[in-house]
Amino acid sequence: MKYSFLTTQSKVQIFETMNPAKRRRSGGIHIPKGPLIKLPVPNDNALPTLNSTSSKLQCSKSLVIKKGPISKQIFPTMNISDNSPEMNYNLGLLHLQSHPDISLEYFRQAAEKQHSNAMYQYARLLMKDPTKKSLAFSHMKAAAKLGQRDAIFEYGKMLETGFGCPVNREAAYLAYQKGIKHGDGNSMFHCAKLLKDAHIKPREMYELFKEAADLDVPGAFFELALCLRDGTGVSIDAVCAARIFKQLADQNDPAGTL
Repeated sequence: MKYSFLTTQSKVQIFETMNPAKRRRSGGIHIPKGPLIKLPVPNDNALPTLNSTSSKLQCSKSLVIKKGPISKQIFPTMNISDNSPEMNYNLGLLHLQSHPDISLEYFRQAAEKQHSNAMYQYARLLMKDPTKKSLAFSHMKAAAKLGQRDAIFEYGKMLETGFGCPVNREAAYLAYQKGIKHGDGNSMFHCAKLLKDAHIKPREMYELFKEAADLDVPGAFFELALCLRDGTGVSIDAVCAARIFKQLADQNDPAGTL
C-alpha cells in the first residue's frame, strides 16, 4: 500500500514505499525538510498532539510532526494530569514495551488518582530500579489493599522475600490467603511453600499444591508428587508419585528426574 501526504513544499515518504536498499539505510520513516506535516492517526485517543490554541499536549485525531527524529516528536514531554486515570492507564499500556519510561509517567499519574491497575503496573516498573524498592513496595501494597489480584500476589512475595521491606512471612501468608480467595494459582503455590518451609499444616499444604497443579502453576506438580511419595498431608501413593515424576521427566523437567 502506498501512503503519501502532500503539503505545499514537501511529501512524506513512508517506509513501505521505499526500495529495499533505502529501507536498510533509513531504518524507518523518512521526513524530508519542509513545513509542518499533519498525519491522520487511526485511534482517536492513541497519541498526543499540539493543540493550536494551547501549549499543553492533548489527545486528538491528528499528530503534528516537525522535521527531525520522529521518536522525540511522537513522545515529547507531556502535561497529562488532566487526563482521566483510565486514559492514562491505557496509554501506559500502549507504550509499555517500546517506551517504558513514558509508561512510567502515565501509570504514576493514574496511580495518584487511586487507579489500582495503574498502581500495580507502576510498582512493577519501579521494581526494576534497585534504588526504588521501598517506593515500589508502598505502591504494590496500596494496589493490593484495593483488591488488585496480581498486586496481592506480588505484595505477598515482597513480604516473603523482604523486597523493599523487612521479611515478614506471617504477613505474606495472610496476603497469599487473600490471593487464594481470588483463585490465584501463584498465591496457592507460594502459600504452600511457606507452610512446607515452616513444617506446619501439612494437609493444607498438600491441598494447595494440588489446586496449584490443577491450574498448571510451574513447580506445583513436582511438589505434589513429593507429598504423595512421602505421605505429607496425604496417604502415601508411590504409584501416583512415580507417574507424575515420569511425566515431568518426559517433558525434560529437571525436577522429574529426582
